[in-house]
Amino acid sequence: MTDPKTVLIVDDSRVSRLMARQFILSARPDWQVEEAATGEAAIESVQGKAPALIMVDVNMPGMGGLAAADRLRALCPTAQIYLVTANV
Repeated sequence: MTDPKTVLIVDDSRVSRLMARQFILSARPDWQVEEAATGEAAIESVQGKAPALIMVDVNMPGMGGLAAADRLRALCPTAQIYLVTANV
């Protein structure tokens, strides 16, 4: 098994964050999952940390997911960033 990793879920929907958390922990119970409800909160939460994976909702109020992903990429250059959306 791989080393434990930290995952950051960025989504304004509490239900979406909960579902993503449960999905990740069901597959990798040893991983640490952190959450942020806004792009701004996500940027603040990664200060001094380096999550291995960041899931960002594209459609969020305030700082949108694309802008947040750009800032997160600059702060966490080694993180894998996945953009997700429930809007199709």
